[in-house]
Amino acid sequence: MENFTHEIFYTKPENVTDTTFIIEGQEFHHAFRVLRKKIGDNITAVDGAGNRYTGTIIKKISEEKAECKINKTVINSGEPITAVTVFIGLIKGKRFEIFIEKSVEIGIRKIVPLITERSFKDISSQKLERWKNIAISAVKQCRRSILPEICSPLELNSIFRKNEKFDLKLVAHSNKGSKNLSILLKNKKVRPIRKIAILIGPEGGFTENEVHQAETNGFIKVKLGERRLRTETAGIVALTSILLEQNDI
Repeated sequence: MENFTHEIFYTKPENVTDTTFIIEGQEFHHAFRVLRKKIGDNITAVDGAGNRYTGTIIKKISEEKAECKINKTVINSGEPITAVTVFIGLIKGKRFEIFIEKSVEIGIRKIVPLITERSFKDISSQKLERWKNIAISAVKQCRRSILPEICSPLELNSIFRKNEKFDLKLVAHSNKGSKNLSILLKNKKVRPIRKIAILIGPEGGFTENEVHQAETNGFIKVKLGERRLRTETAGIVALTSILLEQNDI
């Protein structure tokens, strides 16, 4: 049985060989300066590519880097089978960061910030780096082995032009004609659904023209419930509902 009291560290995939992995930077600092780990201690790390390593610290390469011997590798530990991509309208402040943290904990596979007619549009490279660090922390906290991809913001039309293949494509929209998400997923269980995309609008939602474009490109209108939700809440509710109906949370 897994010991959930043990800290998990992050190692970049390029820092892993067949027999060793390296921890460096902030991960090194936390291991050696905060937790007071030393040569010979056991350590567990994930590489964000689906692998979790149980190992032993064998040497310090420098004052910011240590090499660890791999004793055991577990593949896709803590990962749902269903790969959910959430395309979500950009919003200001900490609320987008809350969505990243909680969706990673729940089991998201990919986050694509959306630029729409009503969304926030300004984003810096520093913000993207911060989002990735939030995702790494969430992966370690919930003991996942895959680091979800966080993309640079994309315009809605570019999503349609790329035409990425999904088993099911959804757009959250509470107006008349939208299907209940949970009921829709129950009815779709006659065939395997392993790759799902859902569009979540910004504050104020999608325009009717944007919803029409989504439907034209194969997205099904769904509603998440009877109450009006903030963008980050809608994303979390949608992701949770999908994975629950897939028995995959």
